Amino acid sequence: MTPGRSNRGRRAAFTLVELMVVLVIISIITSVVVAEMGGSFQDALLRSSARQLVSICNTAYGRAVATGHAHRVALNMETGAYVIERRRGHEFVPVENISDAKGRIDSRIRVEVHTRGESLAPPGAITFYADGTADDCQVKLTDRAGDTRFLKVDPITARLDVADSLPEEAP
Repeated sequence: MTPGRSNRGRRAAFTLVELMVVLVIISIITSVVVAEMGGSFQDALLRSSARQLVSICNTAYGRAVATGHAHRVALNMETGAYVIERRRGHEFVPVENISDAKGRIDSRIRVEVHTRGESLAPPGAITFYADGTADDCQVKLTDRAGDTRFLKVDPITARLDVADSLPEEAP
């Protein structure tokens, strides 16, 4: 030690410049993480809504085959509300004995149902028949950012396939 100097008067500390640099780095990292999480939340919401709709359709399909009566999922494309209905005579009536026979797709997701070919179902409805077939249709789910998921119903097997886009149709 040099004479006349003492370490008692000096304290170890960060300078203001060092603290500002650390705060800038933390804010940059935070903004990147939040931006990534926001996109993944919207994507998760879209995937979740698609899984919810697949589950509902599988329930209607299973009930149609098990009971020997056509069932359909009636979707209100304006509100996203859905109900599973059972054919009784010449009309369809809501199913009462299934816990999730009624519900709503998240309001941030827009639902469109496009039926191809002949169908007696009203717009927005997907019918599953007792012989294991279904209406030939596709459902388009769109979130607020414009991202989409498609559910394609195979009319022969009544299986639903989920995709980010639809394959090009052959002429």
